[in-house]
Amino acid sequence: MTTAYDKIKSTIDKYCGDAAIAVGNELVTGNYISVAFETADIDDVVTVDSKVKSEKALVGWGIEVVSESPRAPLYAVTFRLVFRLPSDASNSAQAKAIAGLREFFAAGTTISIGDFIDPAATGLTYGRLYMVGSAIMPAAVDGNASVREMRVEAKASCR
Repeated sequence: MTTAYDKIKSTIDKYCGDAAIAVGNELVTGNYISVAFETADIDDVVTVDSKVKSEKALVGWGIEVVSESPRAPLYAVTFRLVFRLPSDASNSAQAKAIAGLREFFAAGTTISIGDFIDPAATGLTYGRLYMVGSAIMPAAVDGNASVREMRVEAKASCR
């Protein structure tokens, strides 16, 4: 049985993955970066270290907090998106990435919570994820000064 945490995380993974690909493709088509960019679930400790240290552009995401607030089925959720855009001395690619990601996660945006782990649950809705706000954090994620972070706060109702 899939838990509320699993459903919320799998929904964030799916939505952030889609946003990362869309923003990365926009950066490529706008000639902000070369074709080579990577996406990463930064909760995946097996592969994330090599991707963060790679020279390729990177858009990644990860869960920080999913906690009952005040109790189930209501949850407070915090997740982060990280991006590294090498060879961006003017920060124009970074500004474009920030603008693109902020569109996906603007306050008031609502996402249907699904279960993207259990194939039998495809297409079912278990609640909603409501974006509350976001903030761009100072440089240096995991000791790497070229990686920037956007932290997103959300509320969820999930059964």
